[in-house]
Amino acid sequence: MPSNAMLGLGFLGFGVFAIIIFVFIVGLILELINTFIGLKIVKIDSEFIEILKVSSYKAVTNTILGLLPFGFILAFVVAIYINKTFFDTDWKNGLLIELPLLVLGLVIGLFFMLMMIFSFIAFAY
Repeated sequence: MPSNAMLGLGFLGFGVFAIIIFVFIVGLILELINTFIGLKIVKIDSEFIEILKVSSYKAVTNTILGLLPFGFILAFVVAIYINKTFFDTDWKNGLLIELPLLVLGLVIGLFFMLMMIFSFIAFAY
């Protein structure tokens, strides 16, 4: 195999690794904001360092389980369990802490679905 092809395969592997790191960083930021909002909904006071630690655990599990088919469902349940464990609360409050992230996910999913529909309409004519 020529050396240029091997170089391309190396960049491909780096690209996949870079995408996984990017997904982790964006997930961590979204988890941090939404965990903070969820804790305000449930009225639990917590320090920023603890919220950052819990958000990083949830971002790691979301990144790893997101690679599996339908892993987002399992990642959601694991995130509720992480909330339940770290904030010493019950399953209902753990779900309420994850509620802002669920709403944000539905809004983003609806946005992309509408963009896909409008792009099909635009390219049909």
